[in-house]
Amino acid sequence: MKLLSVKVLFLLLIGVSILPFISSSSPNDMYEDQVAVIMYHHLSDTAKSSVTITPKLFREQLEYLADKHYNFITLEQFKHYMAGGEVPDNAVLVTFDDGYRSFYDIAYPILKEMHIPAVNFIITRYLDNPDGSNIPFMTGQQLSEILSHPEDNIEFECHSDSLHEQINGQPMLTSRQNANGTLENSTDYASKVISDTNTCKNKLSQVNGGPVSTYAYPFGGVDPNAAALVHQAGIEYGFTTVSEMATRNDDPMQIPRITGGNPSITPEELHRTIMRKVVSLDPAFGYIPFRESVGQIGGTMIQDHDGTINFYYNGNHWTTRKGSSVVMLGDQPIDLDSPITLKRRHAQIQFNDLQKAMGIPIAFNPISKTFSERLTPVKQQ
Repeated sequence: MKLLSVKVLFLLLIGVSILPFISSSSPNDMYEDQVAVIMYHHLSDTAKSSVTITPKLFREQLEYLADKHYNFITLEQFKHYMAGGEVPDNAVLVTFDDGYRSFYDIAYPILKEMHIPAVNFIITRYLDNPDGSNIPFMTGQQLSEILSHPEDNIEFECHSDSLHEQINGQPMLTSRQNANGTLENSTDYASKVISDTNTCKNKLSQVNGGPVSTYAYPFGGVDPNAAALVHQAGIEYGFTTVSEMATRNDDPMQIPRITGGNPSITPEELHRTIMRKVVSLDPAFGYIPFRESVGQIGGTMIQDHDGTINFYYNGNHWTTRKGSSVVMLGDQPIDLDSPITLKRRHAQIQFNDLQKAMGIPIAFNPISKTFSERLTPVKQQ
C-alpha cells in the first residue's frame, strides 16, 4: 500500500491523472478492446534466419501466453471486433505469412493440440509448384486437408500471387519499376496490383470454397495508393508489419502486427513487447508534462529561464513560451486550444494540443504510463 501511494504521488506531481485508468477488472485483464496480432513465418530446427524459429520456441511462446491468460481469437472474431463488436480481454490473433510447408508439418499440429486458431497468408503462385523455392510451400491439397477440420479454426488468406518480390530493395507491390528498369505508368501499375490480388483471391477461393477478403502485404510494404488498389480488388482487411496493437480505430487496410517469429524473442520478451504496445483508446487527459511527454515520444524539449520553449522531433523545430496559445513551426503559427502553463516551474501542455502542434497521433500506454507516436493510420470516417 505504501508503494502504491508513492507511485500515485509521483504521477500527481508530474501532472498525469491516473483516474481514467483505475479499474475494477480482474487482475488477469491486462488490456481490453484491442488485439495483439502476432506474426510468424517459418518453423525449423535446422534453418536459421531472422524470421525462422524452432518448434520448441513456438510452443513455449504459446504456452507462456496461455498461462498469462491471453485469449486466442479467430480471424472471424477479429473482423467482428473491427466492425464494432466486442472482443475478449487480452485478445491475441496468431498469423503466419507465406504458406510454408512447416506450417502444415509443425505449426498446425501444435495449434490443433492447443486449440489455438490461426490464419496463414498464402503466396498462391506456389500452390501448384510448392518446391519452387529454397523453402518448400504447402500444396493446395494440404490446405484443403486442414480446412476439412473446421473445428480447428485455421484460415487461409492472401499474401499476393506474384508480387512477393523486391526490385532494388523495394517491394513490388509499392514499386513502379519493372525488372528491366523501366517505370510503369499509373494505369499499368494499378492493373498489376488489382490483377495480382484478384488472382490470389481466385486461387484461394477454389481451396476455401468461399470469399477471400483479407491480405498481408508482402514484406509489410504498403502505401496509401497500394492499399487503395488492394481494397479496390475486394480486400477488406490488410495487415502490415508495423509493431503496434490493433484497434478498431485503425484503418482496416493497415492493421499492425507484432512479430513473434524472430529467434531472439523469448516467451517472456514477447509478453513484455505486447505490454509495451498496449494503448488507451480514449485517454481522458487535460494538461500533461511537456518535457517528459516529448521525450517519451522520442523528441527533445528545452525550457529556457525566460519562458521560451523549444522542442524538436523528426527533424522539426517548434517554439512557444509559457502563457502562449500559439506554437510556431518555422514561420507557421499553430493555434492551441489552451495556453502553455507552468506547474512547479515545469511546462505543461494539453494532450490534444501536443498532437495538433506536432502533427502526429500520440498514444498513451496505461501500463507503463508513457506516450509514443502512433504509426498506424486511423480509420477514415
